[in-house]
Amino acid sequence: GRGGGIRTRDADPPKIRLWPLSYTPASRKLAKAPRGRRSRARLQDAGLRDTFRASSPRTETAALLEIAVPMATNETPWHAFLSEFDLEPEALRPGCEPSLHEHDEPVRNGIVLTHGLTDSPHFMRAIAERFHRAGWNTYLPLLHMHGLRDPRDMSGVSLATWKANVDFAIEAATKRCERVSVGGLSTGGALSAHAALDAHRVTGGVFLFSACFDIHGRLLSRATQELRREALGKWIELLERWIGGRGLVGDNPYRYARITLGSARQLGMLISELDERIQAAEAEAARVLDQPVFASHSEYDFTADIRAVDQLYALCDPERRGFFRVRQDDALPEGHEARVGHASLVLRDAIEVEASEGSLEQSERPNPFFEEMMDQALDFAERHLR
Repeated sequence: GRGGGIRTRDADPPKIRLWPLSYTPASRKLAKAPRGRRSRARLQDAGLRDTFRASSPRTETAALLEIAVPMATNETPWHAFLSEFDLEPEALRPGCEPSLHEHDEPVRNGIVLTHGLTDSPHFMRAIAERFHRAGWNTYLPLLHMHGLRDPRDMSGVSLATWKANVDFAIEAATKRCERVSVGGLSTGGALSAHAALDAHRVTGGVFLFSACFDIHGRLLSRATQELRREALGKWIELLERWIGGRGLVGDNPYRYARITLGSARQLGMLISELDERIQAAEAEAARVLDQPVFASHSEYDFTADIRAVDQLYALCDPERRGFFRVRQDDALPEGHEARVGHASLVLRDAIEVEASEGSLEQSERPNPFFEEMMDQALDFAERHLR
């Protein structure tokens, strides 16, 4: 099965054009669409989801957990988080708010789930719902300069503040839960791994979804310092000038339309920090993380390099690690045509935008293997984080 370990492939994945982190092939038509569109999220047909769930065997543990725990109530806006980071609710785009989802009684496990670069907590909500239904408290921070109505080109964005955002969420979870886990999408996965380097704070597990430990093609962390700081930096600056007139707020209500130079630099610094720790652990034949680690990644991810996740995974405890790998040769359920991309991995439901004439187009496609992925994640949690 997928959870049994890593299977390497001799053939390289098919080459496609590498779009910026926030620009997927599924949204290419939207960039050329006429202005005046009204944006909104629309759940994918629930009947299709139920059909897929019925066709995918669920693990016994995950099924029992959901029977034992009542359905979760609506999540709560995280006022303390907004206050801590001087955020006004009116400044945020609807649906992009930080939130927490706590049970009335004390619980053993809590998890901090952090979104990716240009994204918002919306991308982690389906995963948070599954954890909450399994009896966990969930905490969804909003990274610095994300989810804003007026992002001002993310001016002043700071890796230090991103880390502070995650740290605040971990502290909040610690007050309510016996054991705290971390997880996230892409940049959020990298931030989670960085936080987990301190095993005294992250006392639970680490859940990595399309974690970005390297850019596909190894453009950042494997480049020399000179190339990164000079040649690549100049190229990004030219690109920034070329697209600078294009606003960050686009059709997708839950993510920005593009990355910025400043945010790309922060991600580059984070990747470099983690890369140093991974290389040091590899040289000493040591473990990078002491916690149980569950990773999920698609071989059709052309944003975050799956090989870097493989490298970290190999340096984790073989008895306490799991990998849900969406393979290139996996058969898709009926009704799904596109392979699972970078951000789509964490989406149970499609994000769609409505054109002025009333037609709908998908800005972000859902993961047809979402329920199977989460069944395995929760089964892993039950076995290692009781």
